[in-house]
Amino acid sequence: MILVLHAPTSPHMVTEFVKTASAAKTPRDLVVVITRPGGLAAQSGVPEAWKYAHKSGLAFSVLPELLDAMEIYRPAEIYIFSRNREWVDFREVEMGDNTMLIFPSGEQPLGREGVERAKGVSFSEFSRDLGPVQSLSIALYIYLSRTSRSKDEG
Repeated sequence: MILVLHAPTSPHMVTEFVKTASAAKTPRDLVVVITRPGGLAAQSGVPEAWKYAHKSGLAFSVLPELLDAMEIYRPAEIYIFSRNREWVDFREVEMGDNTMLIFPSGEQPLGREGVERAKGVSFSEFSRDLGPVQSLSIALYIYLSRTSRSKDEG
């Protein structure tokens, strides 16, 4: 699964996003991509996040734009955590290894490039969008629960 943190400016958000993804039992099945990092996120957050990713065996990349991530990873399905568009509950989404999940940082405007291909998702249990790290935590739990169940059944 491809996990994208889009347009962060906070170094803390970048490192917490990567720490959360690297806590998965199978981090080698995940790719974390940071797109359009700005300010201190690019200067100090990305190097610190890379260190966590490297230590845990988590694939990690930093790209200038969201479109670059889509061109490089060629996801089969793209979902964006946003209620600013029509959305479905994340639990209803079918996910595979080649699914891209985009987590907007909320710190910079999202922009239009690449986002039009993405389907909106959120969690119906909450009344508004959560932050990217919180959404990542819940999404990973749901995804990893499903994959471990399917491995147990198979």
